[in-house]
Amino acid sequence: MRVPPARGDGGLALAIVRRDHIPLALVALLALLTGGFAVLAVSMAPNGASLAVQNASEATFGLPLGSHSFSLDLISTVSSGRGGGVISQERYINYMPPDRMVVYRTSPSVKLLGVLHADAIAKVLAGYAAVTAGSTPWVDHGARYTRTEELVPFSARVSHIPSAVGKVYETAIVWEGYLIYINLHVVVPSQTFTGGKSDAGGVVGETFHMLRILGTKTPALPA
Repeated sequence: MRVPPARGDGGLALAIVRRDHIPLALVALLALLTGGFAVLAVSMAPNGASLAVQNASEATFGLPLGSHSFSLDLISTVSSGRGGGVISQERYINYMPPDRMVVYRTSPSVKLLGVLHADAIAKVLAGYAAVTAGSTPWVDHGARYTRTEELVPFSARVSHIPSAVGKVYETAIVWEGYLIYINLHVVVPSQTFTGGKSDAGGVVGETFHMLRILGTKTPALPA
């Protein structure tokens, strides 16, 4: 599958999504947590677990959005069908409000990808916050919360980009009222499109681990 070159806009590679080309759509999922994406309001009253996750997201990113400093590790993976292997990248993101966000690639080699300011930061933070929003309820497992969404509404909420059909398996961990961990496991099955074009689909993974929030160090990643 084709992978576009990495860019320093919030930690993820951006790509144009074409609904009739699954590999590009898979790569484009790596952009869902960044970019100019508005946070959509929940269309129904949240349950207790959903309210806990939403409140933790606000505590982490600040209210108003972007008022809290933080640093995080981001691990992104994408694999295509037909034994195409796995492509992965690790990034470190450091945000100091109100107007400085630095993005480094940390694996396979260390490289400064970019320094973001003002409007670009607002777009990135809105994308981060949109991930835990939406009307699908979260399920409480103690400090760990899970839910499963259809990919089409998830993509519409987070990126406003049309996507392939698939499932998004989400895990969030809350620590002392803060959202410190998000894992997204996106599964896109084999699909056939208009005109007979088909693709084997694939899997996209995103793991966010907040390292520091307001200068306070957070726990290590869960096992």
